[in-house]
Amino acid sequence: MISPGKHCAQPAKTARWVQENGELVIAGDWLTESGITNAEQLEVTAAPGVIRVQRREEGGFRA
Repeated sequence: MISPGKHCAQPAKTARWVQENGELVIAGDWLTESGITNAEQLEVTAAPGVIRVQRREEGGFRA
């Protein structure tokens, strides 16, 4: 699940772009629409069955 922070008004977005070799590809207009324009802006966390992508804000991470 690709999810904005709990205080964000946008609903969570689900991605199913897993390649046959198990590699996950995260791409698309939703990245730039979310304000993510380069890798330094990303915070990625993972748990079994879930990968969360959050946008890093100046001075910390967006809640």
